[in-house]
Amino acid sequence: MTLADAIRTMGTTVRVEGQSGPELAAEVATLQGDLVLAKPGLPYKGSVIAAQGLDRDLFLRPIAAMLELARGTALNDDPEISAVTRRWSVLRHLGVFAIKPTTRALLLDGAALQFIGPNQRRVLSEELGIGFGIVAAKEWCRSRNPAVGPITAIDVDRALYRGQVPNLQRNGERQPDYLLSYPNPTNPSAKVFELLETKGTVNHSNAKAQLARAVTQLAGLTVNGRALTGLAVSTVSNSSGITVLAVDPEEDPMTWEPSAEELTYWRGREGRKREDVLKVDVDPNELFASATNVDRAAQAEFSGQYDASSRWLPKHERRGSDRQPAIAQRVTDLGKFVGIEVVIEATGSDQRLRLFQGVEIHVAEELRGFDEVGVTQAQESFARTKLEPSQRATVAAGVDDAAQAVAYSSDGSILELSVD
Repeated sequence: MTLADAIRTMGTTVRVEGQSGPELAAEVATLQGDLVLAKPGLPYKGSVIAAQGLDRDLFLRPIAAMLELARGTALNDDPEISAVTRRWSVLRHLGVFAIKPTTRALLLDGAALQFIGPNQRRVLSEELGIGFGIVAAKEWCRSRNPAVGPITAIDVDRALYRGQVPNLQRNGERQPDYLLSYPNPTNPSAKVFELLETKGTVNHSNAKAQLARAVTQLAGLTVNGRALTGLAVSTVSNSSGITVLAVDPEEDPMTWEPSAEELTYWRGREGRKREDVLKVDVDPNELFASATNVDRAAQAEFSGQYDASSRWLPKHERRGSDRQPAIAQRVTDLGKFVGIEVVIEATGSDQRLRLFQGVEIHVAEELRGFDEVGVTQAQESFARTKLEPSQRATVAAGVDDAAQAVAYSSDGSILELSVD
């Protein structure tokens, strides 16, 4: 596979199978019960139902999953070298995908898997689980709220524990990976928060057990004793195809209205210490204010707005403002974007790979202006004036082997790959 072909595959609309019927929900509920019987005291969800909008084929471009992977892990790098390492999560997946010509189904390229080997397959599956899991979660949110604006996925560990997890618990005995956040459709000044746990595996036989563990993880985080709505997703990726399995442990929705005072207060507090407990209960202001701060910092970091990223983070976790700010710009059919461009010379040829990631210019301005309301309004404007931008991606093939693929997220983020 040539570099140009790999990028074309990234930017081609493909079919990913979604599974989330009553039968799957019942099986996962039974498996969850088995886990609790084996370990009494494990958090438990009493109602597991099918996830609305996910029991069908999903049509997307692989680069959209790569954007969600990169955006969702933007703060998980050493800030001194993040300008290089952050691109690894996207670049390592070039050439991994293939498309079945007869059905347009997305799958993993068998020849590429031979080079990757079994040890790295687990890591690959987990990363694909994050990217496709967030894409599926956003579709779940839109299916229940068709008029919803920007949706973001926020790292729970980063919000509660500042990313410091020295005693990582095993076998699903810990809290969920992400908080989903989006504007309340009936109250624009408030946000809806829901939970998301993503898993990834090679085999279908593992996926249902993963979902059962994921459901207990969703039960492992409560707010003032209340359970949150949430989604458990397991992505199966192999040379036969990519399938997203999901269930919804049904709970009542929870909303929260940001305030400058709460955001400032929780930026001044240290993260809590992780304990070896099966369940964590938190104050809504602690969780939602910290998550909002982290979300803003992550988008600023993703797009190279390093000064802004440091300001949004707690004072004891500042990532340093002496790094060079973003200077690259892109103008696309969805507007003007500012961010970071990395150019890599392809060894043995005259080709150059370009990777650009950034954020819509008005969102960037509000992030730098340190204004929560302004950021929300800029993201809302981007999401509502474009035709489902979180689903949109384009591919433009030129002469010879030139190719380009670009994906947008509803919060105004962009990821673009091209070769020239």
